[in-house]
Amino acid sequence: MEQPWIDEASRMNPYTYNITMNADTGRKTQVYNPDCMVVLDPTLLSISTLFSGLRPDGILILNYGKSLGEQPDGNLKLAGVIDATRIAIEEIGRDIPNTCLVGAFAAATRWLKLESIVAVLKDYFVGDILDGSIRSAERGFHEVYIREWQ
Repeated sequence: MEQPWIDEASRMNPYTYNITMNADTGRKTQVYNPDCMVVLDPTLLSISTLFSGLRPDGILILNYGKSLGEQPDGNLKLAGVIDATRIAIEEIGRDIPNTCLVGAFAAATRWLKLESIVAVLKDYFVGDILDGSIRSAERGFHEVYIREWQ
C-alpha cells in the first residue's frame, strides 16, 4: 500500500525500521503538530524546543528509568513512562525498546489494543525473538506508569 506522506520505509534489521517522512506533506498537513510524542532518549527532555508544536492535551511516551517529576510542558496532559530499555534487555536480550514502547503507547493512549500488537508481531517474528517481543510489549502495556495533569 502506497503512503504518499512517506518517502522511504526500509527494514534495517529484524527489529527496526527507518521511516523518512515527506517534508512537503509535513508542511501541508501540519504533521509537525503531533498529538503524541514517543521519546526514546530521556536526555532529549533538556532540549527547550522538544515540545514545540505539541497540540494541547498532548501525550508523551517516555523511555525513562526514573519517574517524571513536574509537567515538562504546558501542552502535555498525559505521560506514560516506562524503562523500556531495561525491559528489552531482560526480555529480548538486546537494547531494542521498540516493542515495549508500543505496548506503553497502547496503554497510555488507548488508540491500539494489545491483542493487535501481538498479532502484528506474529507476522514478523518467530521463535525466541517472537516470544521475547510479545513479553516486552505486554510488559510495556502493563507496567507503564501513566501520569495525568489538568
